[in-house]
Amino acid sequence: MSEDLTTKIKSLTVAIDKGERTFPSLLERASIYQRQKKPEEAIADIKRAMEIARQRGRREEIGKCHFKLGLVHYGQKKYAEARKEIETAVEHNCKEPTLEMWRTKIDYDMKRENEDKSTPATTATTAATSTTTTTAAEKSPENASKPEPAPTAPSTSIDAINMHAPLKVKIRDDWYQTNDSVVITIFAKNIKESELQVKFSTSGVSITFPTGAGSEYNYNIEHLFDDIDSAESSYRVFGTKLEVTLKKATSQKWPTLEASNQAAAPIATQSSDAPLSYPTSSKKAVNWANFKLEDDDDGEGKNESEFFSQLYANTDDDSRRAMMKSYVESNGTVLTTNWDEAKAKTFETSPPEGMEPKKWGTAQAAIIACDFMASTSKHLLSFCRKMHVTSIPMRWGSGNNYAYLLLDQPTKNAWLIDPAEPEEVQQFLAKSKLNYELKAIVNTHHHYDHAGGNQAFHKLYPDLPIIAGKDSPLVTYTPSHEEIIDLGDDVSITALHTPCHTQDSVCYYVVDNKTNERAVFTGDTLFISGCGRFFEGTGEEMDKALNGILGKLPKDTRVYPGHEYTGSNIKFSQTILNNDAMKKLADFTNKNEQTTGKFTIGDELEFNPFMRLGDPAVQKATGATNPVEVMSRLREMKNSM
Repeated sequence: MSEDLTTKIKSLTVAIDKGERTFPSLLERASIYQRQKKPEEAIADIKRAMEIARQRGRREEIGKCHFKLGLVHYGQKKYAEARKEIETAVEHNCKEPTLEMWRTKIDYDMKRENEDKSTPATTATTAATSTTTTTAAEKSPENASKPEPAPTAPSTSIDAINMHAPLKVKIRDDWYQTNDSVVITIFAKNIKESELQVKFSTSGVSITFPTGAGSEYNYNIEHLFDDIDSAESSYRVFGTKLEVTLKKATSQKWPTLEASNQAAAPIATQSSDAPLSYPTSSKKAVNWANFKLEDDDDGEGKNESEFFSQLYANTDDDSRRAMMKSYVESNGTVLTTNWDEAKAKTFETSPPEGMEPKKWGTAQAAIIACDFMASTSKHLLSFCRKMHVTSIPMRWGSGNNYAYLLLDQPTKNAWLIDPAEPEEVQQFLAKSKLNYELKAIVNTHHHYDHAGGNQAFHKLYPDLPIIAGKDSPLVTYTPSHEEIIDLGDDVSITALHTPCHTQDSVCYYVVDNKTNERAVFTGDTLFISGCGRFFEGTGEEMDKALNGILGKLPKDTRVYPGHEYTGSNIKFSQTILNNDAMKKLADFTNKNEQTTGKFTIGDELEFNPFMRLGDPAVQKATGATNPVEVMSRLREMKNSM
């Protein structure tokens, strides 16, 4: 989308420089600047357009410019200036259809802003933990005899945390089309239909609604590629998105969503009468051009495959053939609606990273594909994906640190954990080309090789919260022990306080509620077959952290420590333990430089002496049986190596 806007700006700039349609081109470019959060450039273009209107003596055009200025000021939250411009637009007989709507919105937000100023501010910790606070009335003697309800673990949304370090929310949008309609999808959760404004005109669409951060989302296209039937256009609100369906006035494929100064021809629908056949590894060739297609009678899919089911049901025959051909030939790993591409191409199996393809016969695959395409009861693409954790090596060869990018797949919300070396982290992420929206900088503890990047990342992202223990630099939010934070639709994170290495050490236990995958980011508390030094704590605290907290997590929880210390840890552990698990770990480490995320809590309980304090071999090596004494002596022995 950003590339499309950049291209549009270039074409508008050429038109303006040539003096072609200067007035509308300036206003259209201003609208794009506004969408790109460039208010100064937008205001400059609007003022140039206003000067042209004044020279022409056209009151309505002057009014339109004041209206546009009002929208820019509204986006800057300069509500008084915005209202002044809107009133001036009214005085100049502005004919914009949404003018009254904007005047109402501005009045409402001015009132809300004044109310907010009169309300005392609360601290981030108070607001975020309000769900678990017990009031004085509940603790009164009158209620003392009443049994308290069983404690629950309410979750805190990452967006609730971001409210205390306001985040510039980036809401993603996308679109697709059939011959008869265009569907625009706005990916935003929990839109209140009562506060949603969708306006259709014959040539454009306007969408506005308040966001969770107290600001307003605006999506405006004044000039679509072609006219639409505004009376037949509609919208639907879902839990995670808004779908706006534009009914085309003329049945045809649009090459772009928005109109351009340069005329573009609609995409012609190709005839599929000619018999076509394509190379295939199957013994029986499939004639895709004559493949019989059936319509989907059920358009009310309510799961995440709805997009694909609706796309298949509403699109033209060529697009369906492209979907069928690409899906079957690739064994369900590739999907395209472009028949021009599909008809001359053989699609190879391309499974997601970390997955192995399973081969099917062409006939069997076609049956499966028909079942998926023709009904809305199945997922179109069905993979057991892995939880998306990206390990980022830092200070390799010296500290051998890890930073991590944790991603919630549906929303693309992400945490950046322990990014101690900003330059290394940024270079790594730039090369990875991952698609994500950063929601927070997170620390496991305050040591410089974990929290040393906070200042640099705060300068880069001043609106992002820094989630960490109380001693980390620039920390804005410290979660309570066992507080649950929802990163997005699927991923929930539980903060686990594990004081010992430092008193502010926090581990983050992660669950993907879609796949039931689990992981834990342990910082310097737990390493593969080892643990951190007791810089600020005792053996008793480390015993509780490792065996009372982390050791109680599900055994399939994958461990992501703060350092790659496995090689040196094995040298010590092998002097204590000599079991099969230890031998397998040593063999793996000899063949692999990185071990993070490769082993689980269950593995640690087998080959980590610090988590086997009752093992006779460990007690014999330490000469102690009391768990705290065993822990303390193990650490002393490791320190002396």
